[in-house]
Amino acid sequence: MKTIFLSSLLMSLGALSFSQKTPTPPTPPTTSTTVSTSSSTSSNYVRSVSKDDEDKGGNLSIAISESNNSYKLRAKFPSKNDKALKDLLLDQFGEENLQKNGNDWEWQFASEDEEIYSIKFSSGKLKINLDKEQAANTLTKKFVRVGKQIKQLLSGDDNRKAESLQRKAEHLQRDAERMQREADRLARQNNREHREKDVQALQKKAEKLQKKVDSLQQVIENLKKN
Repeated sequence: MKTIFLSSLLMSLGALSFSQKTPTPPTPPTTSTTVSTSSSTSSNYVRSVSKDDEDKGGNLSIAISESNNSYKLRAKFPSKNDKALKDLLLDQFGEENLQKNGNDWEWQFASEDEEIYSIKFSSGKLKINLDKEQAANTLTKKFVRVGKQIKQLLSGDDNRKAESLQRKAEHLQRDAERMQREADRLARQNNREHREKDVQALQKKAEKLQKKVDSLQQVIENLKKN
């Protein structure tokens, strides 16, 4: 009887011990993530100006994106720039591939049914697309160069730069004239020994300033021509 009792007691304790063990959580399935990278390079330029900007006189937005495969330009601008922009496009691309429908102009060029470029102009809007995979390297360089000219024309960057340089040139011109007047004043004094040295030093400074003025004026003229 005792043997049966002890056996039952041991079995009960064993069952209780088993029930108190923490169950082992299931192993989660393994996952793998592949990250791919592209060797293509791209550059983007975005500029927007609200209509409250008095210097611009209206809404302006310019977006330029370039990758290994394409070149794109999107612009919205005040209609006062229509004529200047049309003149620029005509000068650069001519009328050979141009179709006109009122104020809507479109240049298109394709080779074997593959579009190489399209330029769509309407009042206050411009869209340019170039397939760099189809275009020659010289044509790509031309579009990039023209895009910079369009950006400068619409944003007025060249005008502001020219105005800043003009102010600097005028300041240097005043300094050069002041030094020349001082040299003339010293030349009229009676102390010959100190007079000649001071006059020569001032004249050299005035000449250097005048050369800077001439150089700045040349840069300003180039900016105005562009």
